[in-house]
Amino acid sequence: QNAVLALAEGYDLNVYATFIESLKMTGYQGDVVMAVSSIRGIKKDVKEYLQFYASIESDKSGIRVISYSIDWECYKKSGTKISPEDGYKEGRGN
Repeated sequence: QNAVLALAEGYDLNVYATFIESLKMTGYQGDVVMAVSSIRGIKKDVKEYLQFYASIESDKSGIRVISYSIDWECYKKSGTKISPEDGYKEGRGN
């Protein structure tokens, strides 16, 4: 069986949907395993989208989406923990 592994953090629903739909258009059949933001931080529409896919065995195309939420802890090289707000800024190059 095939599986695509993905890590996604802070994206809007259109990014998730585009990713899944593009896999469908290639004819891919199998699992899509996604690690996503913590449930507290995930956008409502993204959460509903992923919950919909979690509620079905697979859609007509043969894709099954499995998602896991992760609480992130990020650190600088010095070992100093980065707060979620600062981490968002650093990840964006600000």
